[in-house]
This record gives sequence, structure tokens and C-alpha cells, in this order.
Amino acid sequence: MPVLVLAGGAFREIAAGSPFAPEDGRQAHVCVAFAPPAVDGERLAALRAPGETLVAGRRAAYLHAPEGIGRSKLAARLEEVAGGCALTGRNLNTVRRLLGMLDEADAEG
Repeated sequence: MPVLVLAGGAFREIAAGSPFAPEDGRQAHVCVAFAPPAVDGERLAALRAPGETLVAGRRAAYLHAPEGIGRSKLAARLEEVAGGCALTGRNLNTVRRLLGMLDEADAEG
């Protein structure tokens, strides 16, 4: 199983790149990429449910799934749609908690 380790600054940059900020953080996901992601428009169109959006950033793919990812065909095949690169994703609630932990660690010095 591949492992990806990021410095705090890199994680902050990736998190800040999310175009989605719903109040319910379970609806948005930051999927850190092991290689630059590239959204396959045809696969995206075939798999996305109404309201779902996928955006590729430089180091992550960002998924907005307002109905959740449990039954999402897009979420289930996200790596395929993101150009076949490996991804590790967390919902926005988790990303926000991790950012808070980074801030605490920085404050402790």
C-alpha cells in the first residue's frame, strides 16, 4: 500500500486549494494525489450524479458530493476519473481538524 507524507505547509496549500466550503464538511472531500490529477471529462459525465462536482488541482482532486459519497458512482471510481492516479481522500471536517492540529503544533513551537 502506498504511503504519502506531506509537510505541514504542503498540506495547508492543498487544503486551501479546495474550491468547496460547504457548512456540512461531509459533503466536500480533499483527495491528495500521488501524481498530478487530470479529470477525464467523459468518465466524469458518465458517473457523476446531479450536483456532484470534481475539480483537479495541482496536487489534489476536490470532490463536492452534496448527497454524500456512500452511493456515489463517482466517488467509487474517483481514481479512474482523476486520470488513474492514486488518491487518498478526507472529508472537509477531517481536513479542518488536521489544520487545527497543525496550528496547535506550530503554536507550541
